[in-house]
Amino acid sequence: MTDELNKVLAKARRTNFGKVTEEEKEELTGLSKKRPQDLELIKDGSRSKVGSYQLKSGREVILKYYYPTHIIKKLRNRLTGSRCQRSWIAANGFLHLGIPTPRPLAIAEFHQLGLFNSMSF
Repeated sequence: MTDELNKVLAKARRTNFGKVTEEEKEELTGLSKKRPQDLELIKDGSRSKVGSYQLKSGREVILKYYYPTHIIKKLRNRLTGSRCQRSWIAANGFLHLGIPTPRPLAIAEFHQLGLFNSMSF
């Protein structure tokens, strides 16, 4: 079980998209760059936003946006992986283990001067 889980987690580290159509992939890429105005907010925190959104295909998705604010956190994220990346990998691992969790669809991270500026999951 451990070897199989390690393979799933390694694959999650190398991929940016789950099971989505090309149209959904394109739409999710656009949504990762700018939070939609009609996002139904579930969490409106100072460093993250989580909301429900319906894609053009009709698929209901949960979008998570992370905004690291302090330079120390940006540096740590560069070394240990961002909060977004850790969530992506954990969600894939939970699914593999049979733990109920929303299916991860996409991850996008944006860098400025080599540090994480914003992240979407």
